[in-house]
Amino acid sequence: MELRILAGTLITNQPTGKAMIRFRPHDVEGDARPVGLSSLGPDRDFLREPLRVVALREIRADARGRARLDDTRRSEHGLEIAWEGVDELSYLIIGEPEAG
Repeated sequence: MELRILAGTLITNQPTGKAMIRFRPHDVEGDARPVGLSSLGPDRDFLREPLRVVALREIRADARGRARLDDTRRSEHGLEIAWEGVDELSYLIIGEPEAG
């Protein structure tokens, strides 16, 4: 089975915001600046919604010691994430591409 793997880091432009990670082409738009985007495997759409991991790298907790990170929309074409109190995060997307 072939795999397509996408990874990157997002530096947020504001403490509360959201960004869309698009899978094809692999890019990011919204309230974060992408850094170190990388792709492995065939440049084809995912067959179905891929596995995804989003990790906090730098946070700025509120007065109660809380920060938030949510995926608000997801599909085989992209992943939208929203945050509060996050300065930097990283992601890893792994899935099977459509037949070529």
